[in-house]
Amino acid sequence: MRLDIAGSDNVRLKRIKKRLRKHAGSYIGLIFLSLLFSTSADSLELQNYPTLRVLTEELKADGFEPAELQRLFSAIEFKQNIVDAMTKPAEKSMTWNQYRGLFIKSERIQQGVGFWRTHQADLSKAALEYGVAEEVIVAIIGVESRFGEYRGKHGVFESLATLVAGYPRRSAFFGNELKAFLLLCKEQGFDPLEVKGSYAGAVGYPQFIATSYRAYAVDFNGDGRTDIVNDPVDAIGSVANYFNKHGWRADEPVTSAFNSYSQALLEAPTVKLATDRTVAEIVKTGAKLVDLLEPDLKVGLVSLEGNNGPVVRLTHHNFYVITKYNRSTMYAMAVHELSQAVKVAMGKTQ
Repeated sequence: MRLDIAGSDNVRLKRIKKRLRKHAGSYIGLIFLSLLFSTSADSLELQNYPTLRVLTEELKADGFEPAELQRLFSAIEFKQNIVDAMTKPAEKSMTWNQYRGLFIKSERIQQGVGFWRTHQADLSKAALEYGVAEEVIVAIIGVESRFGEYRGKHGVFESLATLVAGYPRRSAFFGNELKAFLLLCKEQGFDPLEVKGSYAGAVGYPQFIATSYRAYAVDFNGDGRTDIVNDPVDAIGSVANYFNKHGWRADEPVTSAFNSYSQALLEAPTVKLATDRTVAEIVKTGAKLVDLLEPDLKVGLVSLEGNNGPVVRLTHHNFYVITKYNRSTMYAMAVHELSQAVKVAMGKTQ
């Protein structure tokens, strides 16, 4: 009789087995132990998670067969490390310089140049069709997956089920993503247990969550499949389509720099992730801009923690379009700076 036992239970199992054999006989003891330890301590048992039970009923109503759902859920475990990562994301404790250093480095920039040169025709086509700058598309794929080098190590179905079960604050959100993921797998012919991604369930070169995949991914190479998990060309078109649908404005800036600014500028109240001021209002604080901008242009302001004081930038509409991808000003700034660094490096090779 094979016993599936978590590694940490081995010593305890031997002691219990010895006592059971002494008092009840080896056969009865082994039966008891097989019931006690047949599932590992981290197994995801549907009966223990009401949110997952409700979700499986909804999936049945959407046409998923009970036998298939049983196969899927019986093959996964509850992953506490997924909940921990979601609860305390590493970037929350980083300064801007620390975060920036993850992406703005020579290796990543040169990878970007290589990706751009390899996919020059596809990037030019995407820029023309969707009005999104080539360097921005390149930078997103660079930040998200190191140009496809790292697309995630977590089973997406397992991650999403864990977050539905163990992360109450956003259980409904991840439940919706889990349903969308299973629908996506049906549509694309993926095995839900084989798809790998981030701990939050994002997949592929551009790290789309399932609802974004179904809404914005495109078959950019025209081969009849929309595959951003394995196909960089589909990923290029999909990133461009995503930004286009979220209001990217062709040939408009992302940020503008200051020649100088006063403390009054930093102390003025601002709405996060929004263009909530005019250039005229910015200038009234005594700030001097590098670029000549229309006084009534709507802009925002970002101040990030640098090594030698704050890094302050005037932000435009397109900056906040980037935050639709990830609602973080540091993320948007990293994407923008990587895009500019790769663009400069690309120009030097031509």
